[in-house]
Amino acid sequence: MVIAQTLSMALSGAQAQTTRLQVSASNVANAHTDGPLQPTVAPGAEQRTTAAPYKALTVAQSSLVAAQEIGGTRAVAVEKKPPVQRAYDPDAAYADGDGFVARPNVDVLEETVRQMMAATGFGANLSVARTTDEMAQTVLDLTT
Repeated sequence: MVIAQTLSMALSGAQAQTTRLQVSASNVANAHTDGPLQPTVAPGAEQRTTAAPYKALTVAQSSLVAAQEIGGTRAVAVEKKPPVQRAYDPDAAYADGDGFVARPNVDVLEETVRQMMAATGFGANLSVARTTDEMAQTVLDLTT
């Protein structure tokens, strides 16, 4: 049972790091997807609105032990607080009267560090899974 728990924790940790990497990649890819500060209705088209800015994401992680599961962790993407920030871009078609737009709250340097941390964490979790597998094989070899 301990081997199954350890393997479950390692694999859920690797999945959490994958989620972290996906969220960070999405943030970087959309870092310059600006939009209006307030959604507006396009003139003459009551049903169409201008595109909203990308809303930056972050990862919320929780323990599966607390949820009385076998063990490990769960990571889900959630909207960052605040998801957008005001940025001065008077040439944008959707800028407000003062020249401001809504820009995703993304720091590309910070996201680069998050991606490196996620890659390192993923590797560490895979090492745990590999070691757990080797231990299980050793136990099986001793019992036969």
